[in-house]
Amino acid sequence: MPGVSGGRFVRVSAEFENGLTDAALLSPFLRYNRCVSLKLYLVSCDLLTAGDYASFKSRLRTFEARQVLVNQWALHSTHSAKELKEILRQFLDDGDRIVVTEVGAERSSRRALCNLAEM
Repeated sequence: MPGVSGGRFVRVSAEFENGLTDAALLSPFLRYNRCVSLKLYLVSCDLLTAGDYASFKSRLRTFEARQVLVNQWALHSTHSAKELKEILRQFLDDGDRIVVTEVGAERSSRRALCNLAEM
């Protein structure tokens, strides 16, 4: 899609689209969502409280996040960085830190736990 770099897109299946009535296809919601851009984000944390953070890591798995460094994960989402921060901070201690950053088209890593270039 022109104007969007480095993003992935989710397309509505042809079977779903073919089953819709003409009136449904005119819906602004359906027209907007025919092709939704998934942005790549890095979630970085300072986990300062002793604990296993199982619920936090479980929530990251629901986003299909991949661990990049010890306390850093990469994930694709339609949410904004602020929305992701608010969703994830619910699973952190009040003293912990979290930074959510959108990743641009150019990215590189060395010895990371996953290859960002392939995401």
